[in-house]
Formats: sequence, structure tokens, C-alpha cells
Amino acid sequence: MTYTLVKITMGYEEYLEALYASRPEMRTASYAGQQAFVFGDAFGEADNLERHLTRLGVEAHTVIANCAPMQDAWAREHGLDPRTVDILEAQLREYRPTVLFIHNCFRHDDAFIRRIRAQVPSVRLVVGWCGIGFNDEWTRRWTEFDAILTCNPTQHADLLAAGIPSEVVLHGFEEGNLAKLDAVAPGEDFDLLFTGSMIASNDYHRGRIRILEALVDEGLPLRIFSKPLPDPAVFPAKLLERIEPPLYGLRMLAALRRAKVVFNSHLDGNGEYAGNSRLFEATGVGTCLLTDQKRNIAELFEPDREIVTFSGAEDCARKARRLLQDDALRRSIAQAGQKRTLANYTYADRARAIHEFITGSLRAKQPRRVAGREGYIA
Repeated sequence: MTYTLVKITMGYEEYLEALYASRPEMRTASYAGQQAFVFGDAFGEADNLERHLTRLGVEAHTVIANCAPMQDAWAREHGLDPRTVDILEAQLREYRPTVLFIHNCFRHDDAFIRRIRAQVPSVRLVVGWCGIGFNDEWTRRWTEFDAILTCNPTQHADLLAAGIPSEVVLHGFEEGNLAKLDAVAPGEDFDLLFTGSMIASNDYHRGRIRILEALVDEGLPLRIFSKPLPDPAVFPAKLLERIEPPLYGLRMLAALRRAKVVFNSHLDGNGEYAGNSRLFEATGVGTCLLTDQKRNIAELFEPDREIVTFSGAEDCARKARRLLQDDALRRSIAQAGQKRTLANYTYADRARAIHEFITGSLRAKQPRRVAGREGYIA
């Protein structure tokens, strides 16, 4: 089955500003040139889904809806005035997708979908993505989605309970990024590294923050790259002293690769289940991962052989210290973890699973479960 898919995504404003500041001339480059520039930095999922679906015979497009220079270039190249037109809606009228894949359900909800369905009659299926917790207010605004995919069984169960068709689709590591990293100039090395979000709000990262604070108290050589939110004043001073500006794209992946051990802790709202992207990013670049123990972690990786898990701050500190002291053990785990990820959790695997879900749903005219390894689509 052939179809046309448009993925609508959003970039971090801070990241996009910094990226364009590094190459100011790209603000006036062509739309294709700016896409190559931004996607080439491997931020988030970049254009991974588009590229892998294209190889499966799908006409696929990726739109970064809030990347103003890129969007303005598209408008100008299509004879439109960026100041007077809704560029995203114009793109969807131009591309005439069969499938909309909305990567941020919080920014593009029912009102947007109804507007697009009215303007673009080719749309037959609207699929969303949600990897964090949500409440009833949001599910009432997601009734126009035909399905919402997620990386975590907790959110999957919550979506089904709200009457929204859903499936668990694991994140994937883009294997092509390894060649890009080979071309990155060598930087500093790290012993114990955390790079990611730190949001001191309910259902976000309170547990993560407590463990990072404990690692600092234990005197471990921890480096933290993040942006404390919503207010740095609520963070302990000793932790704030360790926090350096966040890393994105290839700079983040390069830092993960240069670390001896990468620390990972899931969202509080993920409950008992693992599934965040750092599991696959850290192992994918070939670094030893130290992550929180979850009910399903052994379904994803073999603990103590492919990754190391911890239960609580004291256990985390003890295992981090052991891994830093035992080079042979750490390297063995890193190699086994990378082998598992490259065998089972690449973005090519993820794209094939999404493709099967979409084609099955289009044939059935409703979302259809696709059986996957160990109960997941992966």
C-alpha cells in the first residue's frame, strides 16, 4: 500500500536559535538547504522517519512547524507572503497527505485537526505521538486523533482508558549518526554524565533530581548538562553549581559517546515502565548505561550484561563507582548494549513498525494492533 505522510514536529526554540546563530547565512538559504542544515545536526528524530519511510515506498515529508526561517523559505518559494499566510496549513494543502503524524499532541490538538480535515480532504488517518504524562483535560482535546502512539506502557494504558486507540512503539537509534560522530572533532571526556531535562514539577523529574543530588553528595565525578525548570531557585544550590548549559543534536551524542558511564532516570509519570530515548541513544553510541530499574527493563536489555540498573540513590552511587573503577566490566557492558541496540532498536526498525501500523490501520479503516517482539512494536 502506498500513501503520503506528513510528520509535523517542533524544535526547541533555544536549540534552533543557537543552531542558526552558528551559521547566520542559513537564515536566507533555500528550504531544502535549511532542511539539510537542521536535520544534519541529528537533533531529536530529525528527518529519520521521512528517510526510512521513503525507502519503504512512502512519499514522506517532515515539517518543523516552529522553525521560522525554514518555513518562511518554503512560503517564498511557493509564491506566498510569510507574513499573511498560515504556512503549515499551506504546506498540507500542497502535500495532500493521506496520513498526518503529529509529533506534539499538546501543540496540535482537535481544533487544528478539524481545520485540516476541512481543508485537506486527502487526510484519512491522523496519528499522534505522546511520550509524557497527561490529564483528562488533554484527552478531551484529542478526540480527533485516530490513534496516539507512545513509548511507554503507562501512557498507553491511560490513552486506552480515555477511549483513544494507542500502541507502544519504542524509540530507535539512528545508526547513520555513528558515521556523523566519527567526523566530529574530539572533545573532552567524561566519567559520569547526565544530559537531559530537569523539570521540578509533578510527574516530571523530581525523582531524577533527587538521585542526581545524591550522586553529588557522594562525591562522584558527575557532569550535568541541562536547563533547570521551571525556576532554578527551587533547585539545591549544590546541584545548580554542577549544571552546565544543555547539549543538543550531534554535540549531545558526541558527549554521550565520550562518557564512561551515562546516567538515566525516567519521568516520574512513566510509572513502573522504561522506554525513554536515552536508553537507545547511550547504548547506540557504545557507552555503558546506568538506568533506573523498571518492570519491563529486562524485556528491553539484559541487566548486568547489556546495561546496569539501579534501585534508589544509594544503589545508583555504588554501581556508578564500581563501573568507573572496573574498565573491563564497563567496556564489556557498553559493547553488549550497543550490539543489542543496533540489532533490535534502530530507527529503521521503528519506521517499519510505524509503517505496518499505518498500512494496517488504513486497510481496516481503523487503527489495528501489530504484534511485536515481547508485546511491543519495535
